[in-house]
Amino acid sequence: MRVIVFFFLIAFSGCISQRRLEYIQSDNQGPSTYPISTLETNLIKPGDELYIRVSSFDDVQYNFFSTQSENRQMNFSNDVSVSLISYDVNDSGFVNFPVLGYISLGGLTIENATEKLKTMLGEYTNQPTVLIKLVNKRISIIGEVARPGHYVYTKSRLMIFEALSMAGDVTLFGDKRKVYIIREEDNTVQKIPIDLTSDSTISGKEFFVRQNDVVYVPPTQSKTWSLESVPWNLVLTSISTLILILSYLNVF
Repeated sequence: MRVIVFFFLIAFSGCISQRRLEYIQSDNQGPSTYPISTLETNLIKPGDELYIRVSSFDDVQYNFFSTQSENRQMNFSNDVSVSLISYDVNDSGFVNFPVLGYISLGGLTIENATEKLKTMLGEYTNQPTVLIKLVNKRISIIGEVARPGHYVYTKSRLMIFEALSMAGDVTLFGDKRKVYIIREEDNTVQKIPIDLTSDSTISGKEFFVRQNDVVYVPPTQSKTWSLESVPWNLVLTSISTLILILSYLNVF
């Protein structure tokens, strides 16, 4: 009898309540509307990689920048190819651009950097057109997700749910109530908790991840005693041995 009770205790300890598996838990069954936090201005900062393409009305054979652009055709198949076609923003916020030399773009928005470069190139080319793109938008997702790793995205705003979907979603043993975003900002590292089961998360400013964020999904306490972690071979062997011992004692 004690063996059976022990078996059921192990089984029930591995059960996870449905509430822990749900996102955005709310008693409202109808449509809901949530305010969206204001989009924070994304400024160019040291360590960023910029794709810069320049074109103009000049004859192609005299347009050095068009030649450079052709040699730097977009190929984002992997991180190495991205580095080869992009310009690095150094620790002082400068980009080393052909002919113009070092240009200070750190602290500017993409729009402001585009206008600045366009104005400077106006001295060398006829009506230049400039395209600047951030090409290192990546996040890291670790912990209790199906596929931990680095992920690249191109959207201007990426929801935390979209980020987790890229990693195959949170596993059964991931704690949705205590997800953390690790973020480096202003020479500090922030650890920001997010409760994915709360309605308030949708309208919070951390609902959208930023480039270079690390999303960490910790395990629930139930994982330690879950069915997945029970050494069943050992348990079954112990039960079999116990039954044999009890049978032997009953015989004598």
